[in-house]
Amino acid sequence: MAEIFFASSLYSLIGGLWLTRSGHARHTQALILGLVLCFALSLLAGLNFQWVVFEQKFASTFAFDLFEGHDPAARRPTFLLQTLVNWPVFSLTGVWWAAIGTNIAILVLGFILFARHDPRLALWLLAPALVNFSLFSLRDPLIAALCFVLALGLLDPLIWRRALGQAVGAVAFLLVRPENVVLLVLANALAVVIEKWRTMWGALLLPLAAVAAVYGGQFAPQALGLDGVVRFWDLPLVLNEFFTSRAERWGAELGGGSNILGGALTELGFLPRYAIQIASFFVLPFPFEITSWLLAMAFVDSLVFIALSVQAHRVGPAKILGFFWVYVLAVSLFSANYGNVFRMRLPAYSLLLAALFAGRVRR
Repeated sequence: MAEIFFASSLYSLIGGLWLTRSGHARHTQALILGLVLCFALSLLAGLNFQWVVFEQKFASTFAFDLFEGHDPAARRPTFLLQTLVNWPVFSLTGVWWAAIGTNIAILVLGFILFARHDPRLALWLLAPALVNFSLFSLRDPLIAALCFVLALGLLDPLIWRRALGQAVGAVAFLLVRPENVVLLVLANALAVVIEKWRTMWGALLLPLAAVAAVYGGQFAPQALGLDGVVRFWDLPLVLNEFFTSRAERWGAELGGGSNILGGALTELGFLPRYAIQIASFFVLPFPFEITSWLLAMAFVDSLVFIALSVQAHRVGPAKILGFFWVYVLAVSLFSANYGNVFRMRLPAYSLLLAALFAGRVRR
């Protein structure tokens, strides 16, 4: 438990001092509020770790195993970035649960960043999902932080600096969640379309994008780890088969008790199922499927997520909102289980927060 306090305090203090280095009165207030939040979340995480209210996930120790050399990098390359970020606290404490403190610090630093501009804006950082994932040592807060930074990077007016930042972000994603590189590329392509829409070049972008989508879509099975090349109009069938193969891994007997519509999604065709999957990304779970207090908490979080989405869409830049919808539409293709969607929704939270931050602060 002490190691969680140590890691969260170390990163929160160092990062918080850097964020509030100007000495402005509001910055000082933000730092104090952030450190109070750091203490509160560390206490909550420590108590949860001791009493196991929310059980730690099986992936919680992978980064530490990689650090200790128990699991070679070649076997766990997607835990490299998390291992590097936690290297100092792993070295100083020698325990895997110190990484919980690192995740708390990520949330605290986001809170300080928002609070130094507007403390009321920072309250969005206390959303149930964000607090929930700070109690574990999973990669998700790190992935969400990357999405936040890269979303804001789309607004950089210097093309070379934007391209460099996005390239560095793509490398970082390769070390934590490689499939997000594809989404990052799509988000950047959409950002270019939005930026050039009213120019002469913009008139050529949509036709070129359509040609690229038709041609590139033929290789979609390979991107999903399948063999072969398909015709573009056969993609719904391929995606349907891939979804079914994944959904069947989460039957009720395998822990899939919170499957969307009780697992009935597999009985629907591609288009009606996809519409329900997109809806469940926002409304999670559907009210008539709330059967436990955990699902009730997830539904409360959905209300917060919807409210944040409305606010972000009112003021957020189109480029960041484009990134958000690229993520939503891609992830929804394979949504089958509420628990999995709840976890995959965390980066979408950070994209909405980036849109809100850019709209309210970076005007």
